[in-house]
Amino acid sequence: MRKIGTTAAAVITALGLSTYPAMAAEPEPTVSINAAYQLATCDSNGTTSTDAALATQLNSTLKAKMRGYMSAYRVSCARMVIKAVRDRGLAPRAAVIAIATTIVESSIQNISEEVDHDSLGLFQQRASWGTRTQRLNPTWATNAFLDKMIRLYPGDRWKTAPVGEVCQAVQVSAYPDLYQVQAADAQIIVDTISAALSKPDFSGDGKADVIARNSATKDLHLYLGNGSGGFKAGTGDVVGNNWGAFDVIFSPGDFSGDGKADVIARNSATKDLHLYLGNGSGGFKAGTGDVVGNNWGAFDVIFSPGDFSGDGKADVIARNSATKDLHLYLGNGSGGFKAGTGDV
Repeated sequence: MRKIGTTAAAVITALGLSTYPAMAAEPEPTVSINAAYQLATCDSNGTTSTDAALATQLNSTLKAKMRGYMSAYRVSCARMVIKAVRDRGLAPRAAVIAIATTIVESSIQNISEEVDHDSLGLFQQRASWGTRTQRLNPTWATNAFLDKMIRLYPGDRWKTAPVGEVCQAVQVSAYPDLYQVQAADAQIIVDTISAALSKPDFSGDGKADVIARNSATKDLHLYLGNGSGGFKAGTGDVVGNNWGAFDVIFSPGDFSGDGKADVIARNSATKDLHLYLGNGSGGFKAGTGDVVGNNWGAFDVIFSPGDFSGDGKADVIARNSATKDLHLYLGNGSGGFKAGTGDV
């Protein structure tokens, strides 16, 4: 369900050269939500237990086309689109526009067979957009979509234009009315996944958890939240032995951008911050613990409120032990901090 008469224009993106194609109108939509297509992965690391939990949640909250059809795979695809938008520093509305487009075009699937002419991927981009490899890369494909959106709506006019209008302007579909119908569900998907990425769901069940260190053994214990202000009975298993080298331990949610909640710990001697990557099922990835911040000894309180700045990435707040001022350090979404942050 695609594009008609667009003038070709080339732009350089952060991921390479993409060309805006001239496309022919097509007689009818050919991608069906019920059909089994050959699919490429969206996240090279695969799906997570959080993806599966969010799919279950979304299936009961969505209202239109995708209600009852979300899966861990589709959530992982949406997650990659949302991550591409937030890594670019664009407002969440850009993710809503992109997700609405993928709902219509591919039912949020990275389709790797040419079902509709030579279209491929989440956005069903024609061959003139890029190579097969590029179009099947969710990050590249999303950025190519965003490049054209920004070109067509200079001055951030896409922020106020109707979602469906922007989708149609980029896709130039023979069925322009299909996009706006999915806008509300696209908003729900973006809100749900973004919220999950910024909360400490360490076990991957879609609910925020608590990690506590035993004062005697220094072991870390994981208490699973029940999603309604308490803990699941019988939880508190040890997830890390002898963390006595650290004086501050907390979870910023998904700090590294891999869809799994992480833990940051400050070494009591060096005062450096170390990032331990969660594996999404109540433990840590082997070999993690890299330094992400040097000498944070000036702070007596360090914690993460999740996405405090509204850019879709988990942040850290630290209190200066002398002035008692709070400083906001903006996460960059890939396991570190944005340069120049730390404002009071």
